[in-house]
Amino acid sequence: PRMKTLKEEPVADLVGSREQATVSPISEAVVAAPPRVHSKRFPFVPFLLLVLLLLGIVVPLIFAVGYGMNAAMTYTTLRNQAHSGVQHLLNVKTIFTGVSSHPTGFFDTHKLHLAQEEFVAAHHDFEQLQYTIDHTSIIHTVTDLFPAYRSQVSSARAASQIGIDVADIGQKLTNSALLLAPSFHGSLLSASSEPLV
Repeated sequence: PRMKTLKEEPVADLVGSREQATVSPISEAVVAAPPRVHSKRFPFVPFLLLVLLLLGIVVPLIFAVGYGMNAAMTYTTLRNQAHSGVQHLLNVKTIFTGVSSHPTGFFDTHKLHLAQEEFVAAHHDFEQLQYTIDHTSIIHTVTDLFPAYRSQVSSARAASQIGIDVADIGQKLTNSALLLAPSFHGSLLSASSEPLV
């Protein structure tokens, strides 16, 4: 057998074997250290870290939900304005439905006034649509962050301009027709279906 020195002592293996091992005094000191006691000086630190963690999760989530709601409201507004403008233009078609059988029906002052009101309303709706597209911050944010949507926004802007142009042309046509309407209500056109020439 071997002689033990002062610096070496037998210690049971950690795995549970019955062999003896030698440990230096430094590792003995580590093993024999008293358990660490938590300090009572800063009991709010874990709570503060929890609050900061929750704020780090909740605040961006609130911003994301806010942007999502703003985007949904903007989309709904744009869709409603476009639908309303197109509906006013379709109402003009409805006003003159059935008039093709007799051309003087296009010069009916009542129908022309109704058509003029529809063109004015369509012009207003398409102008509002274009203004919303050009001045809404969420649209600029989306087109900056997601360039794939730029073509759709450009198409919507072009469609609103087309709607404005159609409404303007319709207003000019109805104004001209209102000026010419009295001269087409004579007995010559209303009583006969034969051409003038």
